[in-house]
Amino acid sequence: MSVFTEGSRGAWLEYASLAANEGLKDEAVEALEGALRCGKLPWAFEPALPWTRDLEGHPSYDELLRERERRVARIRATLEQLEAAHGGRS
Repeated sequence: MSVFTEGSRGAWLEYASLAANEGLKDEAVEALEGALRCGKLPWAFEPALPWTRDLEGHPSYDELLRERERRVARIRATLEQLEAAHGGRS
């Protein structure tokens, strides 16, 4: 059961980065899960950042990456549909 009960995306992501930097991978992943519950795509959940790269290979983090990719694909598809519906106009 999570020790986290509430928080904004920013708070979750801040805690995730702190936990990852301290080597607390389970806590970092749990905080990222909290951020994902707060919205479609957390703005600072960027897998290329050094603190997230330290989580690579953690099974729960790898699942979060797959979920992030699914969300990015859905958002991209929605944007492409909107663009097509409006004739590619800005």
